[in-house]
Amino acid sequence: MDDRLLSRATEEFNFAKEALLKMKDERSPRKAKRYWSDFLNHMQRAYNRLGGAAKDGRARGWYQRLQAQRSADPLMQYLHQARHADEHGIEEVSDEFFGSIEIGSGSYVESFSVDNRRVTSSKVSGNVKITLKHELVPVKNRGVTYPIPDAHLGKEMDLRDPIHAGKLALDYLSLKIEEAKATK
Repeated sequence: MDDRLLSRATEEFNFAKEALLKMKDERSPRKAKRYWSDFLNHMQRAYNRLGGAAKDGRARGWYQRLQAQRSADPLMQYLHQARHADEHGIEEVSDEFFGSIEIGSGSYVESFSVDNRRVTSSKVSGNVKITLKHELVPVKNRGVTYPIPDAHLGKEMDLRDPIHAGKLALDYLSLKIEEAKATK
């Protein structure tokens, strides 16, 4: 196992973690999308560095098993394809949807429309707060559509929230980096 590339994989893991933390705290939908894109890219780079580090013998077999696991796991496969779709395609890999509306005392809502979970129009005054939720969307790469994942490591779960999905992916990658260190 190449220590230098293993160190670079850890560095990319940390960059991915940082991007996800920034996304979690971001209020601007445009910036949140950028941080999600950064997260996807750093995750892919971390896996590329692991592959480079595992060129010989036992380490090579370990990395081949890791690739097979990533391809078989719905969450990991989705993130891999979302990164490719984001990098090479034109479609969005995440989007904002209507989450909730809070209407304060003395406020007035003349009209408010939601179509397919998107706010299409609103005429409000006073203390009215409309909250959007950032969610994953199906991604298309090379003519194949990858649905929003509904499972990870054999467990079914709701993975529409990119923060939740990202945390699970980081936990998985952290384990794989530790495995790589032990494969020396």
